[in-house]
Amino acid sequence: MKSEKRTGMRITVNCRECLEQLELYLVGALPEDEAAAVRFHLHTCQTCAAEAATYAPIIEALHYTPPLVAAPPTLVERVAALPAQHPRAAAHPHRTRWPSWNTLAAVLVIGLLFANIWLYRNWRTAQTELQQQRNLIAHLAEEQWRAVHLNVDEPLQTAPVQAAFYYSEDDPTAPGYLIIRNLPPPPAGKAYQLWLIRPDGVRDSGGLFRGGETVVLPVEPPTSWHAYQELGVTIEPAEGSPGPTGPRVLNGGL
Repeated sequence: MKSEKRTGMRITVNCRECLEQLELYLVGALPEDEAAAVRFHLHTCQTCAAEAATYAPIIEALHYTPPLVAAPPTLVERVAALPAQHPRAAAHPHRTRWPSWNTLAAVLVIGLLFANIWLYRNWRTAQTELQQQRNLIAHLAEEQWRAVHLNVDEPLQTAPVQAAFYYSEDDPTAPGYLIIRNLPPPPAGKAYQLWLIRPDGVRDSGGLFRGGETVVLPVEPPTSWHAYQELGVTIEPAEGSPGPTGPRVLNGGL
């Protein structure tokens, strides 16, 4: 239920209503009175105007989509002949309503817009996550974090894998971070599992992960990082294992 208000002869909308109608407004699919309300709100609200500006790349991309062309004359003739071929349907026109070409074109354009918006939002999310990873790596490069570079074992030696584990020497109970670059995906039905290895050989699981251009795995120490002397990564079933069962792919000492 919209809470539109009238100011004199003008309909106004609040921020929530404006954002709900923003996508339709940007492609000209709103009735004029509703479009005017959104337009007026965008002129008076910097927050909503900034959100509208993020759609600019998508709207610009629509200018480069293939143009609509007229249907071939033979197709028009075949559609026009349908009532004669189906007299019962022609006798009850309210039962069969063929949409106009303009309606189909509008549906196509709106569908394309929403698909582009979905792709753009996913791209923007990926860019945000990438920037967060970069910020984290820059933070871990500071002196108070110790970096342990992991060795690559036989199964991954042909891949350009780089791996390091970061943890705080000042606070050995704080989370650590395993960062791996260029890690190939594990075999189907498998996952990589990190092991924290004690001096007596007991292994605690540090978490499961899969491959990717950059893997960032936060690791909570079960006790303290001082209780462990090594790290290892093995290939395990996708749900994980209570202990190592597959080949080791990475290792390093703490």
